[in-house]
Amino acid sequence: MKLFPREKQPLLIFKIQSPLLNKISTTFSSQKYQAEIVNSNYDVNHVKQTLFLRRGGRIMKRFWSFYLLWLALFLTIVGGRALAVSPPQVGGVLPEFELAVPKDAAEKNYLGLTRGLPLFGKETFKIQQIKADVVILEIFSMYCPHCQAEAPKVNDLYAKINNTPSLRGKIKIIGIGIGNNVYEVGTFKKKYKIPFPLFTDEDFSLHKKFGEVRTPYFIVIRNYPKGSYRIVYSQLGAFGEVDQFLSQVIKLTGIK
Repeated sequence: MKLFPREKQPLLIFKIQSPLLNKISTTFSSQKYQAEIVNSNYDVNHVKQTLFLRRGGRIMKRFWSFYLLWLALFLTIVGGRALAVSPPQVGGVLPEFELAVPKDAAEKNYLGLTRGLPLFGKETFKIQQIKADVVILEIFSMYCPHCQAEAPKVNDLYAKINNTPSLRGKIKIIGIGIGNNVYEVGTFKKKYKIPFPLFTDEDFSLHKKFGEVRTPYFIVIRNYPKGSYRIVYSQLGAFGEVDQFLSQVIKLTGIK
């Protein structure tokens, strides 16, 4: 912020930094001062307002302190909203991330991560490297009552897929425990007898990449040759009846 004195008054300079705005310019004028706030990142129309300033007095200092505090708070709130990450969108792709290769041999085999030179010596993998035409990703938390209630249905979905010869091996399911550590994910898996691999997100880093969605949240991706894929389903909450949801997945992905 710059205050331009009209009658050779001393120049006062205030700096306001914001990671959000590209250009904002607001002009204030009074009998003695003309003030201009400029930030090079945000484009809005000039706003003019008359202020009565008492130079060197406590009223002026308190006013500007309050104004700057209010403006900083406003920019923080607006900036947070503008920079927020959206949940994964249908037709798009997932944010870049990798998961730890399961130590359990059966889970590693289920995901198809036991073969192939690209994984040799690596401890992480990407979802598109899972050997399947379709991957159903459940974002959950062991402390989420809705996730606990949904767990038996997801288990039924897993069983339905594996008991259908035309679908077995083509559709795989994994889960990511938001804010959950190894012990918490293991407890959830043991209590609800989860048959598919679960992964941790103890520091919420993946949760932030997913737009901090609530749980449970289901994402269905369709894998294509050469590592390409796209999201065909992205929805918060329970998926309804198992047979109906599975039919929807088959229709959306076009698998046979």
